[in-house]
Formats: sequence, structure tokens, C-alpha cells
Amino acid sequence: SQGEIHGIGFDSDGNISADLTFQLYGSQSWGILNYNDYSAGDDWATYTIPVGDFYTGSFSRLVFVSDNDAGSGDESEFRNVKVYESGDCGIQRQFNEGTAGIPIYGNEPEADDVRAMDMAVYPNPASDRINVEVGSTNGEPYSIRVVDITGVTHLSRQVNRTTETFEIEKLSSGIYLIQLRTGNEVIATRRFVKTR
Repeated sequence: SQGEIHGIGFDSDGNISADLTFQLYGSQSWGILNYNDYSAGDDWATYTIPVGDFYTGSFSRLVFVSDNDAGSGDESEFRNVKVYESGDCGIQRQFNEGTAGIPIYGNEPEADDVRAMDMAVYPNPASDRINVEVGSTNGEPYSIRVVDITGVTHLSRQVNRTTETFEIEKLSSGIYLIQLRTGNEVIATRRFVKTR
């Protein structure tokens, strides 16, 4: 039965990550949405997801996500899960939109994470520069970091304006995270895709 997020992905810690989770079903727009096409009333659906087209790295966990903060209505069943490390094993469902390797992201915050709505990143995808627009930080000093999905910081800046522009033309193509931080706490995260 439908909850907020039903999906599958890889991770390396005890928390689910939107940029590493493929949402297959759910009422909340969160995670990589390219395969979010399960329909209520379907019995079983088959997915073949070329994970390496979306992200790479070392991961220690295969995760199944079934989340509903309200309580009930979050049942998911998975079966016959196979993980391949080699070439093409055939794509049985086409992307809803977009091109292979370019994730369609949803980043609707969890109900208790209201501060995550205070930052926008545009354009996305981008090739040479991105703008980071910050809403209210309640007068707290903050910084912005551009981090790759392995956690390496590529750009960092103390911020005192509501909109900052970052030159990204020297970054390699791929998926990056923008972190809004106060002190050592990350209070908001957004993803963007760096193109050639």
C-alpha cells in the first residue's frame, strides 16, 4: 500500500540518501524519480535499473525504502533482486522522461525538515555556473559547500548574501551536492548535475 516513499538503492550508512535511492512509488516526490511509475493495482512490476548511469562509488548496503511518517500505508515487497556488475542486462522499462544517466530528482523534505526548503539551486543541470539562493537563515552565519557524492568538498564559501554564484566549469561532469551549513550542521542539501 502506498506510503510516502518506496524505493531501492545503495548506501554506506544507516540513513537513506535521496541521491542514491530510486523511488518506484509513493506520494512524496523524493529521490531519483526516473523509475517512479509503479501504478496502484499493479501486482508485480519488473525494473532493470542501470545504477552506474546515475552514480558510482563504493557502497556497503543495498537498501529497500518503505517510508511513511504518518504510520500506516507503507508496505513494499521486493523479490528476485539481482545485482549485476557487468554490461547491458536490458532495460525493461523506459525512463519517464529525460535521458539515460541524467537523474530526475525530487527533493520534497520530510515533514520535520522545514529548513530544507530555504535553498534553491539553478540552473540545473548546469555547465559553467550555478546560483544558490538562500531564504531565511534567522540571522545565523552560514557557509555553502559544493560536495561530490563521495563527500569530497570541491568549493566552499562563507556567505552573507541571499544569492551566490559559483563557477563550476572546472568540475568534472557528474552529480554534486550543495550543502547549506551553520557551524558544523548541514541544514539543507540540494543536488545538481554538472554537464560538459
